[in-house]
Amino acid sequence: MANIIKILSVFALFCFSLLQINCASAPVYRLQSEENSDEWYYGRKVITKEDNLASVKLTFEDASDGNYTFYLDVQNTSDQKFTIDPSNIYLETYKPQKDQEPLIISRIHALDPEARILKIDKEINSANSSENTRRGVSCFLSAVDLVGTVATVGEKKSKEEVEEKKRERENRQIADENAENDYDKKLNDLNNKRDYWQNDALRKITISPDQKAGGFITIPIAANALFLRVVVEINSSKYFFNYKQETR
Repeated sequence: MANIIKILSVFALFCFSLLQINCASAPVYRLQSEENSDEWYYGRKVITKEDNLASVKLTFEDASDGNYTFYLDVQNTSDQKFTIDPSNIYLETYKPQKDQEPLIISRIHALDPEARILKIDKEINSANSSENTRRGVSCFLSAVDLVGTVATVGEKKSKEEVEEKKRERENRQIADENAENDYDKKLNDLNNKRDYWQNDALRKITISPDQKAGGFITIPIAANALFLRVVVEINSSKYFFNYKQETR
């Protein structure tokens, strides 16, 4: 009896610990700019870096779903066109060093919109294929049921058999409706994500003198970093945006 009580106590403690872990709040990441700026946009600080090539503005939007989101706006201030490429935008975590260049610890590249769009397109094709297969199977089962019903016309059936057949049809109909709803929800979610990467994210673009281009940049979160900077490379120029990370 004592052993059973001991086992139950250990099990209860394990369940309580698991509950505490599951209930723990996930950390909220915020980036505070280390740059001086008096430009704000709806509570978000806008940092500007300029030279004779471009005027580059960066705004930290938020940190969620494992990623930082920034809005990047670039104006061509030169007399020649140039290309902005997300593959040349990245985040560096670093350690400050007095009177020296910072010690770079790691580099994390921005997510590639073209790769994300391709991945989503494959997921959409897979979802459509699975749904077509499910509908085919459902149609086949309905046909089998109909053939069975026609073949047994005139046969005497018990009340229990009739009720069982009715339940089977109702359950199949409910399962089909649930599957349809799940498919519609998944497809809607995928299309929304695709729309973001196609129309809102900053994609590779060439801009002429005096033209502007802007869009969202997504970079995976550097969870353990204290100091970090976003680097935007355009031609031979590099634009640095320094941040200090807070976890709340």
